[in-house]
Amino acid sequence: MLRIAVSGAKGRMGSLVIDNVMKSKDMELCLALDVVGIGDKIGNVIVEDAKKVEGCLRKVQPDVLI
Repeated sequence: MLRIAVSGAKGRMGSLVIDNVMKSKDMELCLALDVVGIGDKIGNVIVEDAKKVEGCLRKVQPDVLI
């Protein structure tokens, strides 16, 4: 299963990407990044501060960052 991280998760394109990831059987959302909506929940993932992207990526280790 591909672990997907999405930057701009609260925007139009990010929301569209997340919807498709969540519908997929071979992908899972492991990280949502944005500068707004920090702390909001998307599925089982809490929106993290995009300004702290390096630390978040190290912690979660996604296969893909979109």
